[in-house]
Amino acid sequence: MEQTVKLEIASLLGYGSADYTSITDPNLEADYVYFDSVNGAAGTDWMRGRRGYPVNNWADLVTIATARHTKNVMILNGVLTITADADQYYFTGNGFLDPTAIFADNVIELGGFTLSRCTFDSVNIHNAAGGVLDMCGSFENCPLVYATTIQGCSTFKECGTINATTMIDCHNVNICGSIQGTTIQDCDNFMLCSQIIFTNWIDCSLFSYIGYMSGTTMTRCHDITHIGTSTFTTLTNCYDISDICLFNVSGRLEFDDTVTGIFCGLYSYNNLIFDFNSDMSGMSVKIDVQCPRVYLYGTGALTHALLYGTSAVYADVSCTTGWIEIYGDQQFVDGFGGAVVSYHNTRNRPEVAVNTTATNGAETNIFNLATAGFHYMVEKLRLKCADPGANTVTVRLYELINAVSTEVDQFLIDATNFALYHSLMDMFGVDHLSGDNLKVTVRASAGGPYTVTGSYVYRSA
Repeated sequence: MEQTVKLEIASLLGYGSADYTSITDPNLEADYVYFDSVNGAAGTDWMRGRRGYPVNNWADLVTIATARHTKNVMILNGVLTITADADQYYFTGNGFLDPTAIFADNVIELGGFTLSRCTFDSVNIHNAAGGVLDMCGSFENCPLVYATTIQGCSTFKECGTINATTMIDCHNVNICGSIQGTTIQDCDNFMLCSQIIFTNWIDCSLFSYIGYMSGTTMTRCHDITHIGTSTFTTLTNCYDISDICLFNVSGRLEFDDTVTGIFCGLYSYNNLIFDFNSDMSGMSVKIDVQCPRVYLYGTGALTHALLYGTSAVYADVSCTTGWIEIYGDQQFVDGFGGAVVSYHNTRNRPEVAVNTTATNGAETNIFNLATAGFHYMVEKLRLKCADPGANTVTVRLYELINAVSTEVDQFLIDATNFALYHSLMDMFGVDHLSGDNLKVTVRASAGGPYTVTGSYVYRSA
């Protein structure tokens, strides 16, 4: 009677009827199939796959697991090479029992196959022959995770190196080491990782507290903050990038001539250097930053740059010809060479130096602010002329009257007042000029040319 009951129990558990005494064997541990490629053996008999009698190959392991109605696998030693696609397995290494062993063994070799909806704890995953991790739920304490493609996976925690040619639609990667590959796409919630290196970044978001990030192209990525050092060549339509210590190892953010629509909402406690390395004729660049100083360098002609934020702006003279629009409370400190600079709603504006001559042949512009669609305000204009002797130098003010630029006031500089710097109040009785079309000119009555110096400040909206 006792023997019959034990045999029935064995049959229900899926162990077969070979030896019912195994029901009381301490090595039973029915929840796991144990694997050891070094000390295990092939076979599917009732003892094989127990802790004291591990199996040594994937095909037999699957047969045993199916018979025992479990998908829990513990790797005791060596390399488990996958020889067919598999689904919904839970793999754990003996690091669960012996943390010192996880770096030498506990290896899953994908063998070119796909593991789907699996969970991994304290194992190394290799892909010497390729392989895919698809929609896997959890990777925890895995020193190495290597696959050709990692897709639809979530929750990587305290892993070492994650390496994939393509990492797509992955989420919640926390406290990991190096993450690298060729393309990362539609991934989010990466936090507290030492470095992330992919050639192409596409539609990624929510990366924070990363030691180092790099790539060639970053497209439509956003919410990237608290990064140690970052190196990219081209960024397109990216925004909310903040608190970056250095862009690439030299502290410059470098762009090639494909750059467009970059950097909305960038913030940093450090100075930022934007380096335009090639001819950027025809390119339009938008830089919205808040940091102590912005440095603009480049060997190419920058056609159109829009600068937003609260930073002092410095520009190298090699970044010539173009149209620079400055918004916000920036202080423009150094020049753009031949660029036309327009200021919009800024308080801290640079003084524009006046160094010209008044001739008797024609009027010379001190400024001519007449771009369609802009409204201008001029302040702090001061002008001084060389001694014209018996002649006079007339300063003329033009404003838009009934859509026509019209002279509305004038001021004479002669031998009695040439030594002074004359203000707007001195010359025209106002403390500022405001209008859609503003022009001030100088012209000598005879003789000359006479040197005219001074400065003014303006903004536009």
